[in-house]
Amino acid sequence: MKLGQCIKAGALGLSLFCLSQANAQVFENERFKFGIKGGYSLSSIAPTSKKNVWNDGQDHRNGFYAGVVAEYSLTREKGASIQLEVLYSQQGVKYKEDVPFIGQASYTLEYDYITVPVLAKIYVIDRVALYGGPTIAFNVNDKSVLKIDHVESSFNNDINKVDVLATAGVEVTIFDGIYVEGRYNHGLKSVFKDAGNNFNNSNIQVGVGFKF
Repeated sequence: MKLGQCIKAGALGLSLFCLSQANAQVFENERFKFGIKGGYSLSSIAPTSKKNVWNDGQDHRNGFYAGVVAEYSLTREKGASIQLEVLYSQQGVKYKEDVPFIGQASYTLEYDYITVPVLAKIYVIDRVALYGGPTIAFNVNDKSVLKIDHVESSFNNDINKVDVLATAGVEVTIFDGIYVEGRYNHGLKSVFKDAGNNFNNSNIQVGVGFKF
């Protein structure tokens, strides 16, 4: 083979190699998606035992959640992926009980967490995914208020600063990068230390997000 032909063949081979590497890099970059999300959170603290005053007049806390998300695809086509999130989540409960000789007392427990869900996600069809996995929650605010006859006072509950929850939900892409989601989180640890019964965090979250 002449020198010119060798140079041309080498240049062609180098070009094909560079093109394949570029395509591989593009694919690898497309595997990662980052984004933001936020929405409405309806929370409660559910006792394990139903024989408890917390079930009388129990209500939910209305709040929000918001944060960042990163998703890594395990397959070339949309099939399976791992999703990691860091969220600020408002949780808690409101409930009432009758106190003898005093009247009705209302309690408002506002517990806010930084949560870190680690989720396995399966795309059942192109734009619809089911996911589930554990969530680690770190308490960053615990505010408890007792109200009797329009008189309010704050008090402290001895709560666990770290919680573990089971998370399951669905995500639906409505436009490129824009999606809506709904999920349920259920605590696997008691919210309170040394509680006679376990009181578990429980919340439903509905929100919207964007990935790029």
